[in-house]
Amino acid sequence: MKNTLLIVLAFYIFGLTSFLVASEISPEPIQKQLEIQEPKPLYNLDLSELDKLDCVYWWEIQNDTLKIWTAEDEKKSEAERHEYIRSLDPDGWE
Repeated sequence: MKNTLLIVLAFYIFGLTSFLVASEISPEPIQKQLEIQEPKPLYNLDLSELDKLDCVYWWEIQNDTLKIWTAEDEKKSEAERHEYIRSLDPDGWE
């Protein structure tokens, strides 16, 4: 019984010593207050400059994509539109 009591007392002292040493080594965690910052834009573009270009007919942003309609696009579209109208009347309308 003495041996059991000595073993229990030894474990108790060892556990208490380990706890005290561990509490000195790792103090309470310090809580830092986080600052919430507004997100910065990836690019700082002045798209109003596109309005000044003669070759740009139209532009817009769709789903984070800049779409530009140029004079060349307008010419191609007009030619395709003309060919489509001609294809509707196989006998020809000119």
